[in-house]
Amino acid sequence: MIDEEISSLLEDAGYRFVPDAARYQVVAGAASAEEVEHSSEFVADELGIPYEDLVRWEDERLAELGLSRAGPEAPPAQVE
Repeated sequence: MIDEEISSLLEDAGYRFVPDAARYQVVAGAASAEEVEHSSEFVADELGIPYEDLVRWEDERLAELGLSRAGPEAPPAQVE
């Protein structure tokens, strides 16, 4: 899946990637206050995005900010 498709799906579904936490905030359509933050795995499953593609997309967003992570769900670390 290409980056533009992933970005569009996330935006349409009301998810915003939070690089500092490497998680997603729900910016529109949350059913309750408890449903405002989700993991990459949840979002990929929810939107039908291949998990590996979503993690690659996230890693590219992190790299743009000079951040990286050790594993698929690890919090970002500053790249020196």
